[in-house]
Amino acid sequence: PQRIFPKATDNLRYMLSPRAWYLASRGISTFASLGLALIYSYDLGQVNRAVLAVIMTTNALLWIVTTSGSTLTLRKIGWLNLGKHLYNSFLSLAIIQLLVVLAVFLIVTYFYSSYKNRIPGNLLLIAVFYACLSGLHLIVMEALISYSKFRLAAFFDVSTIIIQFMLYLFVLPLGNYSAASSVLLAYLFSYLLVGTGGALYLSRANHHKVKFVNPKLFFIETRYRHSLGSSIGIMDRADRLVIGFSLQTFVLGKYAVTSSLIALLRFVPDTIARFIIAKEDLQKWKFVKNRYLILLLIFGLVISIISVSRFVVERWLGPDWLIPMNVCLAIAIQELIRGAYVILANKNVKLGFSKNVNSTSIALPILAVLLAQLFLGSLGLIAVPLGFCLAYGLSIMRLRVRR
Repeated sequence: PQRIFPKATDNLRYMLSPRAWYLASRGISTFASLGLALIYSYDLGQVNRAVLAVIMTTNALLWIVTTSGSTLTLRKIGWLNLGKHLYNSFLSLAIIQLLVVLAVFLIVTYFYSSYKNRIPGNLLLIAVFYACLSGLHLIVMEALISYSKFRLAAFFDVSTIIIQFMLYLFVLPLGNYSAASSVLLAYLFSYLLVGTGGALYLSRANHHKVKFVNPKLFFIETRYRHSLGSSIGIMDRADRLVIGFSLQTFVLGKYAVTSSLIALLRFVPDTIARFIIAKEDLQKWKFVKNRYLILLLIFGLVISIISVSRFVVERWLGPDWLIPMNVCLAIAIQELIRGAYVILANKNVKLGFSKNVNSTSIALPILAVLLAQLFLGSLGLIAVPLGFCLAYGLSIMRLRVRR
């Protein structure tokens, strides 16, 4: 069969490869997460959904900023290639990162609870454990990828969302928990089960005796690897924090639901960026050369994703959850410009212009937040995606000046 159908067998081999399994699991878990978000958004209401968005967004931002460099370095070195001292230095650095995340997380949630919307003490306590265990889950998944255990990572990825669904829909309703507490507990226990299982598996693969070693040893290895991943992670979530602290609470609840659905647009440019880093020759794809076809596909995709998102929100949550059509369009444009930035930044890294990418990535989120705040008073909600669009556009112009 391989001689008769060489292309078919190659495609089949790729479809059954561990990397393909992991990419498929990411797609499944992402769509399933959106489904779960729609379910608990209905249960929470707009105000509680906004409070939960602040907790989750703050936690995700902190872990991205603190660990993006170390996880990227871990993937480059490989789990089994860590020597005894580097292994323990990585673990020591992870503990310090956890303490930093918890400290800043408590400060941000305290200010939000004091000056915006009160977060009950029991919910805040659950949120602290949620923050700890989400970090464990993140590091374990990255370690599995660095170990090239893609099938196991895919299994854990899908298992995480299945556990969350099972707990939220069938187990936690048996207890006397609020909707917000139930959501965080579902996430918390899924991270605990999957994170612990993954950690035990990884500890058997690396038999070094665990002890505290100077975290600086591993931190030195992460030099110049923090900015791009951290910048994109911040940009993907900072808009919610700007809205959460600057506008009425219910506005964030509505914005979080719709923007999560429209964010599906980012899968296309993110996939292309991975191909660029993997040195895939995109010129082999004939449709890439046809700009009119690409523009037509983009236009159709934007209209489709906006229409479907608004239809789902209106039918499931009600018309009160809809945000204006012009804001939806601005969010979609933001996702497309974000995609262009990600592709160009990865291309620059591949060509050796990392210094320019590093400085641009550091300035990008600062510029975006400043522009959003500048226009917020006069334009309202649409100022946030427009400010982020302008920041991405200026950053793209800077990346084109390669040096």
